[in-house]
Amino acid sequence: EFLASIYISLKPQQEQQRLLNIYFKTYPNVFTFLCGVTGLRHVEMYNSIHLKLTSRDDVVVALRCIYEAKCKASSAAPFTLDMSYEPLLAYDCLCVSYFLSSYPVSQLKMRSCQMEDKGAKMLLKHAFKSSLLELVDFSWNNLTADGMPNVMNIVTRSSATLRELNVSSNKIGDDMVSVIAQHLRDNNVLKNLNVSKCGLSVRGAGYLGELFKFNNSLKELVVGDNQIGDEGVLSVCKGLQTLTMLDIRQCGLSAKGATHIKEALKENQTLLRLWMGENKIGDVGIAEIATTLNSCTVSLLDVQSCGITREGVKHLSSTLSTNKSIRELCLYGNDIKVDGAQLITQAAVDNEICEYVQID
Repeated sequence: EFLASIYISLKPQQEQQRLLNIYFKTYPNVFTFLCGVTGLRHVEMYNSIHLKLTSRDDVVVALRCIYEAKCKASSAAPFTLDMSYEPLLAYDCLCVSYFLSSYPVSQLKMRSCQMEDKGAKMLLKHAFKSSLLELVDFSWNNLTADGMPNVMNIVTRSSATLRELNVSSNKIGDDMVSVIAQHLRDNNVLKNLNVSKCGLSVRGAGYLGELFKFNNSLKELVVGDNQIGDEGVLSVCKGLQTLTMLDIRQCGLSAKGATHIKEALKENQTLLRLWMGENKIGDVGIAEIATTLNSCTVSLLDVQSCGITREGVKHLSSTLSTNKSIRELCLYGNDIKVDGAQLITQAAVDNEICEYVQID
């Protein structure tokens, strides 16, 4: 009914056709959605399958399907709504808002929809029905601190169920990360949080560090491509008590930051994957990390493009030869020379546990 009203009001005719193209031809996910709420839950649709709307009768059938779906929504099980990689204008987001107001959703995927702040605001034009969201992905949408409160309103309503939140590659800044941290304090089921490339500084990292005082359910944290520096990493390291994965690539770290990580690893027996590539920790920094690798649980270590030379590889090789946890090691982009490559390769052979070493 809602889409029908939009369709009728749109002029000229090419705008009407655009609406149909968006919602019933180029979006197979919409058809998946319609199948889901009408009971056809095991139908899988791919990009090669489209609804073919060639006449007004087809339009009537499609809109009737939406109407009937709404009637069954009260008993429908939660489903996934995935609109990722489809450019959405403001009124597109208004249509999505109508869906969200009528049907229970467990996964809301809107990655790279180019919705911007105006579109994010449209998402809450209708009352949001679902409080069962487990996954929310609004990454790569050109959002700022002006549009993010609308996303957080959705998150807040699912604080008891939300397990994964991705708002990466949006210029939301430190203040908005403070709001995110506040909203997630009472969430005891959140497992994955991605705030990479969000324009954070050391202050934003501090807000994340405070979150760990209240939330001990978080297992995977991605903070990469934010210039939080050594002091920011010190704040983030407060979460190493419970994390199984930490991504701090391109965070402006030096050897001092590596020392903070080393100290945190001494107390951690859960971290499995540590991504810290493209930080200039140098030989001194990798030597610091190497001293604690034999007493922690890290199985994947990424130190690509970290300014490490063959001198730093000597420390890493010495540790790797007897290490019982590391299975993957990435040293790509470091000037370790031929003899450095030989050292680390031999250490991996002697280790027998390490399965993969990337040098170039």
